[in-house]
Amino acid sequence: MNYKWIAVILMVVIYLYRMLISVLSLMSEKNPIPENVSDVYDAETYANLSPSPLVVKLEYSHPTLSQRIDAIRKLQS
Repeated sequence: MNYKWIAVILMVVIYLYRMLISVLSLMSEKNPIPENVSDVYDAETYANLSPSPLVVKLEYSHPTLSQRIDAIRKLQS
């Protein structure tokens, strides 16, 4: 078998796989968020871009959004 045909078949399979993943993703976006994880995606949690340093120390496991934005700006300049 010619290697060009293998490459074409692989590209088609990858395209169909990505399409399937996109369709499954769109279907899952329409489902409501389960109650046991609804507080994880709370709008109030993400509304405060620069919380108190004490709150950050006690409750955050990652840098705040404002700290991440500042780090990106430093990298870009």
